[in-house]
Amino acid sequence: MKATEPSYQRAIDAVGRYRDRHDATLSVGQKETLDEIVRRLHRLAGQAKQLIELNNAFLETEGLTTEFDPTTDTVTVRVGDIQQSIKLKRADPNVPIKMEGLTAGGAYKAGVRAGDPSGVSESQRLIYEGLLEDYYHNAHRVLKLMRLLPGQADFKCREITIVRNKLVEHPDEGEPYSFGFGSAGPVVRPMQRPGREWRDEGLVSNTERFVNELASALERGA
Repeated sequence: MKATEPSYQRAIDAVGRYRDRHDATLSVGQKETLDEIVRRLHRLAGQAKQLIELNNAFLETEGLTTEFDPTTDTVTVRVGDIQQSIKLKRADPNVPIKMEGLTAGGAYKAGVRAGDPSGVSESQRLIYEGLLEDYYHNAHRVLKLMRLLPGQADFKCREITIVRNKLVEHPDEGEPYSFGFGSAGPVVRPMQRPGREWRDEGLVSNTERFVNELASALERGA
């Protein structure tokens, strides 16, 4: 099942209504902050569209399946009668790797080539990885901008913060640098060792929560 592109329209509209309600009391700096938030939301919408298109292109690849065997730390990619396996190296020999956060999809370790039997090119992967990490940096910047507005000092979105801070910017040492794709959308670091506290539930649900938090905060804003 393909991933569905999330919409930013509710959040963009909420910014406009917030500005209309408070235009007379907002400082020049606060108006500039709102302008930047809107610009970044439009950018995020474009990035989400590109990422979902890539995610679904990976899913549509003929006969592609990705399996992970935690007993041997092996990822196996199958396309029709073609099969290729990659054995992952554990950071700690006594701690096995596991793969989570995917629904009806697959994953790969960045920089480890499986001969591209799926037809997914290295250039597509590089674009996907860069866009995905930039997406969470951009969304995290919106969180900080929101806190500059009246009554929004405590604004937060846990899903965005976890992925940006714990999986993109400050991952645990030795965590496989991996990316996933599936019906939940793009996933950061789906391959993980047991016991890791942080998990990416997928771009689709993360974005929906982010948009809802933004819109709700602005709609009840001071």
